[in-house]
Amino acid sequence: MMKRNLYHIIGVANAQQIVAAAKNAVACCDELSQNILTRLYLTTYPPTGTSLAFEIGYGYTQFNQRKKEALLQFAEAFMSGELLGLK
Repeated sequence: MMKRNLYHIIGVANAQQIVAAAKNAVACCDELSQNILTRLYLTTYPPTGTSLAFEIGYGYTQFNQRKKEALLQFAEAFMSGELLGLK
């Protein structure tokens, strides 16, 4: 029982570190990417891609390109944090 509780504590600590690293990675992105990532993935009721594209003044194709760029920025920042031991 004690061993299982220890694994649970370690799991919670790791989850908290991952959340912190994700927040830091979003903060490393440019302002538009932060907006896209936050609105699509970090809100309780995210808008559809089409409605968010309209809100920020992009066409659907252009928005999808910016969304891909935002995801790449996030991935690079997140992985950089892991590799540098910031996670």
